[in-house]
Amino acid sequence: MPLRRLILPFLLLTSAVSCATFHPSQVQESITPLILQGREVCTAWSGAPGKWITAAHCTTAEEPLAFRDATRSTVLLRDVVQDLALLTGPVAPALRLASAHPRLGDPLYVYGYGMGKGVLILLPGVYIHPGSTFFDSPAGVEEMLIGGANGMPGMSGGPILSKGRVVSVMTGGGTAPSPTHLIGTGVPLRVLREFIHTALRK
Repeated sequence: MPLRRLILPFLLLTSAVSCATFHPSQVQESITPLILQGREVCTAWSGAPGKWITAAHCTTAEEPLAFRDATRSTVLLRDVVQDLALLTGPVAPALRLASAHPRLGDPLYVYGYGMGKGVLILLPGVYIHPGSTFFDSPAGVEEMLIGGANGMPGMSGGPILSKGRVVSVMTGGGTAPSPTHLIGTGVPLRVLREFIHTALRK
């Protein structure tokens, strides 16, 4: 049964998982570039001690991803339909999930290591829609829409925060100079909740 159809309790992270709500200036330890063949290719964020979340399209079966400290990563869980993956990695403070969707027009903040430059980028955006097939997603797949923060190569897998809590994971967007170049996409919050609830049991 697809993860998105599982019936889950409202609380996703157990009391045993130490989480915190972060100010934008305090998240760097919990967000890291993922390295493949010496190049920064994507972004991951800490969902629990020693466990990291990224986009599934960032992972590869041929060669393991690595962290900045050269720690090799193992893929624990992968959902290619919803574009989510859980990785092993170093211990870092875990980011906390939001309990509810933002409201239309609320500010969002997309974090990631764009263009392989080794710099954590913060892109401000606005919340548009909780789950849409705006970009002709595969059947049954919807994506959260973010205005003004399309991202760039390397940002995939990075967390999207609202009021210091994670509401989505960056997965894609439009291409410049198309009319959609200022629309970014992420995993719907309900899908992310289901994935994390399952993943943190691994």
